[in-house]
Amino acid sequence: AKDIAQGMIDKKLDISWDVLGAHAATTVRMSDELIKLLDKSRCTGLLTGVESGSQRILDLVKKNITPQMVIDANKKFIGTGIVPTYTFISGYPTETNEELQMSVDLLFRLWKDNSKRIKDYNHSRGSQIFSRRPIPIWQYGAKDSGRH
Repeated sequence: AKDIAQGMIDKKLDISWDVLGAHAATTVRMSDELIKLLDKSRCTGLLTGVESGSQRILDLVKKNITPQMVIDANKKFIGTGIVPTYTFISGYPTETNEELQMSVDLLFRLWKDNSKRIKDYNHSRGSQIFSRRPIPIWQYGAKDSGRH
């Protein structure tokens, strides 16, 4: 990312760009210098698949992150032109109502702290997750957190 950003600055390219598929474990380790360079190169967004606010679910899907890492990474972009975007998945096999609520709570925490975009995820036909026929979020009856 550093070389790409520097190249865009050096070539004076008049475009904006986004990072798609940033891993929270990498993002949380980004230096302030790198973030400033990305911002200067007109990087406007950073997409991270958080997947869940439940550590058990994150471990189940071998995400190798914690909810706190995501919170910490999100804060690194406050005051920049880079808008973090996060994706979550609901309906994992064995996911409980409490774990779903952890995801909802994390989503609203990220949104409140910094993010202005939330994307939903549609399970792709033929994927391992799709074949397990996940239960839609509205069937879980997640409690209304009052944060719309």
